[in-house]
Amino acid sequence: MWKKVDPLAMFCGIDWSKRHHDVAVVDQDGNLVAKRRIGDDAAGLTELLTMLAELGDHEQDPVP
Repeated sequence: MWKKVDPLAMFCGIDWSKRHHDVAVVDQDGNLVAKRRIGDDAAGLTELLTMLAELGDHEQDPVP
């Protein structure tokens, strides 16, 4: 599904708005690793957290 990359070599940006949020994860070279539009609700937040976890994000090594 997603390209596995070292979590410390990735950065997550979120364009926040009232109805939805656009999320992009890039690697340390600026290459797009993942992107998604999520809803502004609990389901959207769950989708974001799931996406980050699939990329290797966890409590000890979070994606910044």
